[in-house]
Parts: sequence; C-alpha cells; structure tokens
Amino acid sequence: MRQFYTARVSPARLHAALVELFADADLAYRLVDRPAMLFTTDIWTSVASQAFMVLTGHWITSDFQLRQVVMEFEQLHGSHTGLLIAETFERVLT
Repeated sequence: MRQFYTARVSPARLHAALVELFADADLAYRLVDRPAMLFTTDIWTSVASQAFMVLTGHWITSDFQLRQVVMEFEQLHGSHTGLLIAETFERVLT
C-alpha cells in the first residue's frame, strides 16, 4: 500500500492525510453515544486578510464533566454570508 501512495503522492502529503484520518477516527470515537451536543462557531479575519472559521462541539459526560473538541478549523473564501456559514457548518457535520 505504501508503494502505491508514495509513487503518486509525496511522503509529506501522505503523512498529513494519515494524521487527518486518525484525528477523524479519534473524534468519531470520542463522540459515540453522546445524547446531546451543542455547537459554537467563530469567524475572524487575520492581519493578512484571510478569513477563518472554527466549529467547536461541547457536551457533558455521564459523570458531569464538560468536554469540548474543535471539530473543524478552515479558511473561508468569499463574503461571510449566512449561506456560506451554513454551508460550511453543514459540510463539517456530514
């Protein structure tokens, strides 16, 4: 499998993809059997005029411990319209 990927993809890109895959699997494991979850989001623009959006999930464990996880952090392109925010939010959750 490694030969297949490294023949077409740089090792750095493969490493980044594997890190993302394991992070997604860890997030999925941590979110199993959560009766309810709340979401917060924030959008800001860097000094270099790049817009970013973060989506955070929050829940309470069965032993009443507050937990939170950053579910997505990505650059936004275009105006910060309600439609763009909603589309980004929905894409992250699906």
